[in-house]
Amino acid sequence: MATLSPFKVTVKEGSDVELTCNTSGVPSPELIWNMSLLATNYEILTSGQMSILRMSNLSSLDHNSKISCTAENIVGEKESALLLDILWNPEPVLQWLLNGEAVTEGVYIMTRIHDVSEREYHGCLQLDSPTHLNNGQYTLLATNRYGTDRKDVDAHFMKEPWEGGYRGSNGRLWVLSSVNTGRLWVLSSVNTGRLWVLSSVNTGRLWVLSSVNTGRLWVL
Repeated sequence: MATLSPFKVTVKEGSDVELTCNTSGVPSPELIWNMSLLATNYEILTSGQMSILRMSNLSSLDHNSKISCTAENIVGEKESALLLDILWNPEPVLQWLLNGEAVTEGVYIMTRIHDVSEREYHGCLQLDSPTHLNNGQYTLLATNRYGTDRKDVDAHFMKEPWEGGYRGSNGRLWVLSSVNTGRLWVLSSVNTGRLWVLSSVNTGRLWVLSSVNTGRLWVL
């Protein structure tokens, strides 16, 4: 006879499982494992009248696969079998955090999935033209009904605009530089991202460069 234990297996995808088959009889039976083509990696360890089948990182492709152990000698054979019941992991809900705060996705910041394979998703958080405001620690939370997992990564896209300058009490950055007979003032507003350059020259004209993105120039 052959006795397989446990007699029932219900586990999550990716789990490890160990099955034991015991036999008895005269002459001592040979133990033979019979399996349909498993996608899961396994190894068999046999000693005397006991054999162990170890399966690691169970694949959902093996759901409902039959596993049997047969004890065979000159008298005959006896089989003990079970069906693998593998619960695959449902698609998770993804949430990005920046320095502990939820990232609002939109046109310029979004999650992109580039490749989908068997129960796997490969992608990234795509940022279009990130600035110093996007520097920090990013956390990815993946949640499904079985729980939550998280991974952290530090990202640095651009130096802070006040590095090397003077940051005033109002949060703005002032850089003063003497240009020949006049003076040059550079005022950068961190909140709006606009840049103003005011220069007093010999002719008394005032030049104002506003909105770096559009490159507009006014002469007063």
